[in-house]
Amino acid sequence: MISATYRKTARLYKKTDARTGSTSFRIKCFAYLLRSFFPVMLVKLFVLIALVAVVMSAPLLLEPVDIQKEWTNWKTTHNKSYPTPEEEATRFKTFEENVRKITEHNKKYEAGEVTWTQGLNHFADQTQEEFARHNLGLRKPEAPGLVGSH
Repeated sequence: MISATYRKTARLYKKTDARTGSTSFRIKCFAYLLRSFFPVMLVKLFVLIALVAVVMSAPLLLEPVDIQKEWTNWKTTHNKSYPTPEEEATRFKTFEENVRKITEHNKKYEAGEVTWTQGLNHFADQTQEEFARHNLGLRKPEAPGLVGSH
């Protein structure tokens, strides 16, 4: 049984073939269904995409709690302590930034854009400038006397 809406629409599109006496009611009815339900399908597709986006962003929503746990574990593992709360807050911000950079790099690795991964080490609370200042470059040993005085 065809509903009243479909019958009314079907009558508007009903076409009878003079030779065979058949109508193209079914094809026109399909066109009507496509036109009437396409917007509904678009809404459902939009809702599905929105749900997928929410699920995919869930780890990002939980990050502050996770980063605090990671910070505590990292300090314990590397036996780190700081003289003042201000120093610890500064080091935490640096650590957080380094974790963000490591995470971004490792996502590139998973996407095949780079060929190596990064991880945390005992320098994770230092900026690149601090690391370079303390750990890179040539260090000349202190000479007991003046150069060329012997």
